[in-house]
Amino acid sequence: MNGPQKEKAKQFASFTGADEKTAAKYLTAAGWKLEQACDQYFQDQSANPSKSKASTSTTSKSGDKAKIGKLFDIYKGMELKTVLYLLLTHFEEMDEDIIGVEGTEKLCQDLEVDPTEAVTLVLANHLKCENMCEFKRNGWVDGWSKLGCETVEDMKKAVVDMRSELDDPTRFRELYIYTFNFAKAENQKSLDKDTAIAFWQLLFSNKYKYIDLWLEFLEDHKNAISRDTWIQFLDFTQKYSTNLEGYEDDGAWPVLIDEFVEFVQENE
Repeated sequence: MNGPQKEKAKQFASFTGADEKTAAKYLTAAGWKLEQACDQYFQDQSANPSKSKASTSTTSKSGDKAKIGKLFDIYKGMELKTVLYLLLTHFEEMDEDIIGVEGTEKLCQDLEVDPTEAVTLVLANHLKCENMCEFKRNGWVDGWSKLGCETVEDMKKAVVDMRSELDDPTRFRELYIYTFNFAKAENQKSLDKDTAIAFWQLLFSNKYKYIDLWLEFLEDHKNAISRDTWIQFLDFTQKYSTNLEGYEDDGAWPVLIDEFVEFVQENE
């Protein structure tokens, strides 16, 4: 292998956890196109899940940050055409060190996660994402390192474990509060109504008896959702999880929730 080919083999190995011999095999078959070779590798692994890989690295308690950083570069590179990306990274002229929309879509594909699943919020929280569809290098490296993940295979397993966090009440509350800042537009204090609806649907489908009525009720609501209303809605769903008996319109709840209770009583 020449110099550029050796570098691609190293990137392939870092990305997949495979050894250099396997990297050379897949890269040769793909005409030394890194993304195509990696895609084929993971397709083959999915087709043969029981096949053990002696070459796969075992992760320690903390993942190797250098390896995790290389994975960041690969997904970041999805944002640009390959030649332009190589030129920019070579001369270190990238304006923003982030993985954007294209890279996020590719990551979800590789992790076998639907971007509309609630587990993506758990992932975003672990990787310290501040905005939707944006992963910053520091959060990416620190987050995956703490999870002990160095390869995509490690990450796939970690995401499976993350699903259980949604069932833990304390952890769910943390994620719910995190979602408000994550989802709202930059420099805005409130959350756009349509965005709030989308995330409420994501977080409460099959969890809250009245979620469909809540979303229907909000269709006629014109204002944005304040942080106070967002948080108190969670408290409301926990206190009145199965019925609204005993609800008192005494000013303790936001007006929006008072109006919702009236809406439910009129429609039940």
